[in-house]
Amino acid sequence: MDKMKRKIKELEVDIEENKEKSKKQVENNKKDKNIEKKIKLVTKDRLIGRFIEEGKMPQCYRE
Repeated sequence: MDKMKRKIKELEVDIEENKEKSKKQVENNKKDKNIEKKIKLVTKDRLIGRFIEEGKMPQCYRE
């Protein structure tokens, strides 16, 4: 009986550790997505700026 209780406590601790790890992973994924969005915006702005300089603005970027 004592072994079972000990094993249950170990499993509960493992579950808590896994919950914390998954929360950290979710936070990191959100940060990564935000960084990706910023990178996409910067590269899109650079593309548009280059096209404007060359006078060759593609139809999809014209407003």
